[in-house]
Amino acid sequence: MANRGRPIADASTPEAEDRPLLVGKIAVDPLKYEVTVEGEPVQLTLVQFTILQALARRPGWVHSSDQLAEKLAR
Repeated sequence: MANRGRPIADASTPEAEDRPLLVGKIAVDPLKYEVTVEGEPVQLTLVQFTILQALARRPGWVHSSDQLAEKLAR
């Protein structure tokens, strides 16, 4: 059956990188650079936001400091 709507974004597409992330009570919006916990906004530095976003993209995974540093270098 053909998909007649918008293509479904997988994790490797740019569209997937821009989707809001929800992990438990934490919501991360990459396009707006916003984080909320239980709906309340949380102020983060760019470094903090980048690390949280990397962790939220792969919940339950262990990230090395080198992997996180690579994310910060981008």
